[in-house]
Amino acid sequence: APAMFIGEVFMDNTFWQRAYAVRRDKIMGIFSLAGIGWIFVPLAVASLAFVAISTQQAPDQVNQVAPYIAEIYGGQFAKWAFLVGVWAALASTIAALINALVSLIYNDVYLKIKPNTEGKNQIKVVRMMTLVIGVVALLFSLPQLTSMLQMLLFLGVVNAAFIFPITFGLFWKKLNVNVTFTASVVAIAVGYVVYFTIGDLQGIVTSGWLSFLICWIGSLLMPANFNWKTLKDAGKEEEVS
Repeated sequence: APAMFIGEVFMDNTFWQRAYAVRRDKIMGIFSLAGIGWIFVPLAVASLAFVAISTQQAPDQVNQVAPYIAEIYGGQFAKWAFLVGVWAALASTIAALINALVSLIYNDVYLKIKPNTEGKNQIKVVRMMTLVIGVVALLFSLPQLTSMLQMLLFLGVVNAAFIFPITFGLFWKKLNVNVTFTASVVAIAVGYVVYFTIGDLQGIVTSGWLSFLICWIGSLLMPANFNWKTLKDAGKEEEVS
């Protein structure tokens, strides 16, 4: 379980977005500390659930446990302080996600269509993309289709399918890219079948381990030979220029 928590720094594109603003010699330490720190987040929240059980005071929804316990032991001040902290974290995360998505679309899609875009036009396009994506995200969030917990469980099938392909890609040079793509697609499809027919947690576990098996067996049968120097030299040309 701790290894999967550490994997968050490799899976979440907001962490990769931060990497562009960090000195190359500091990236390893920062990502390592972020991964270790992330381990304690689910453990801390889970410990609050035990407090709620022991006091026999449980809220209506599971994702309300933390603010509920904060109100019981800290009063109204702790309740509002917790709310401010949650909103600050959400705002920071949403801003990072929008910036990461805009960077992805601009660099991998827009520049392929119009590679000569630069200067003021570049800033104008990026600002327009940010505005459009922000408005679309706001419209999607207006109807309360489900709780935060159910949304996290639903998207957990996708996240689990990416854990081992990304981990293998960082540490195993024999990983085959075609096998990785196949593993992700098959794991997500099968994971959602299990999710809707058996259970949500079973779907997440199935997605993760199926992705692991396909990546491992497929790359053993059709091994690649990735050159780590390519990854090490990435970005050096921009630094020199």
